[in-house]
Amino acid sequence: MMRGKNSLFDKAFRIGLNPYGIAYSVGLFAPPERRNPAPLGLRGFLDLAESIDAAGVELPCALLKGVADAEVDAVCARLHRQERYAILMHGISWGDLDGALNCARRFRFKTIRMHLTAILSGARAAVRHWPELFAANSAALVRFAAQAGEAGIGMTLEDHQDLGSGELLELCERCGPHAGICLDTGNPFSVGEDPLDFARAVAGRTRHVHLKDYRIHWSAEGYRLARCAIGAGAVDFAGLAEILAPQGPLPASIEPGALSERHIRLLCDDWWEGYPPGARASLLSCLRTASARRAPDSADWRTPWERGASPEEIVAYEQQELRQSVAFLTQAPQAR
Repeated sequence: MMRGKNSLFDKAFRIGLNPYGIAYSVGLFAPPERRNPAPLGLRGFLDLAESIDAAGVELPCALLKGVADAEVDAVCARLHRQERYAILMHGISWGDLDGALNCARRFRFKTIRMHLTAILSGARAAVRHWPELFAANSAALVRFAAQAGEAGIGMTLEDHQDLGSGELLELCERCGPHAGICLDTGNPFSVGEDPLDFARAVAGRTRHVHLKDYRIHWSAEGYRLARCAIGAGAVDFAGLAEILAPQGPLPASIEPGALSERHIRLLCDDWWEGYPPGARASLLSCLRTASARRAPDSADWRTPWERGASPEEIVAYEQQELRQSVAFLTQAPQAR
């Protein structure tokens, strides 16, 4: 996915593909009554990545579990050929950490991207036991990072709609020098931080990127984040590329948001329960960006999934957003 040697995006990113941005098309996450009757699966996803000339891919263990021993070498050849990046995805909240390490060894992954908790939309208050959950999962993450490091495997921690920039940096310090950050470009909005401010804070420790954009729909309690193609929402990708270019080119996977909206209720006092003192200090910058780039009040924030559309319509929607994202990223701004 080349744009020319003077492209700002080329200096910052090696653009690849993440299956979670097209999860329905791939066959991930949908409940049985609404699952895709013709999912891409592992091989179809790899075919799609090659069709857009992706510089690499990220894969969860779930897509690799069905690979027979006799097929492992062939899959590895596809994952690692021509110096493409390949990153395994897992999470502390998913459990089976030993299984993730075994999967990384089996398919020769050199990096495992982790997330700390299953919290979404920054909603720590809904858990009621956030301090205990954070402490327990952080301890498990530090242990996992040590095990991965002993196996020669790096680990990155994502801002998975649960952690602020300061918390990410602190956890990476605890995990050691072989640990880094996976910066999801849309998720800072979920914890009341502006994406550019977030990126500036974590740039020095960032090892790879999830390219995610959101349309912002204002509400009485805060705002809704609705998925969209990369470049069609509130995230300033040219600004992000300028911040990250000194670290680049970084593996950067296209990953539009989930098919379900995220309601960030940060105008409610109780939403802030579980956040550290001073966390609201960055909120003004976040709100300025969210307000200036918000969608029209009349715009519908629902995706075809949320409207109960047919499988064919949902797949077409995901594929169209992917094509639009690729088009945006191949017409990138020039470096200064």
